[in-house]
Amino acid sequence: MEQFPEVVDRVLRKISDEAHFRLHKNTHYDALNRELRWLKRNIQTRLNFEFDGNSLITVTLYRDEFSCCPRFFIWLHNNVPMFPYLAKINFKKLGSLPCKEREEFYYDALKSYVAHAGGQGS
Repeated sequence: MEQFPEVVDRVLRKISDEAHFRLHKNTHYDALNRELRWLKRNIQTRLNFEFDGNSLITVTLYRDEFSCCPRFFIWLHNNVPMFPYLAKINFKKLGSLPCKEREEFYYDALKSYVAHAGGQGS
């Protein structure tokens, strides 16, 4: 199995640190991906970057809307067996990135995806 591109990993860590987002790795079964996550009010926003193992990184925006108490319901889902995920999930493919570019290219591209998603620091 291929590895997630190291340069993109570095840029995602940098953006995560700058904006105080959470960075998660390999969140889907049998997928090479990274997710930037942040919470505003009752909406958890996730930017998913999925590597196809060859030459392309697909970028998808997810918005998980909770009726109330999102941190509590996320914690329940992650820690209580069989607890359902009680969010309404909307998603949209934002685009894709080539996997062999320079760090500056990825920094600008990823910051623009964060800005499009309404992330802080955008």
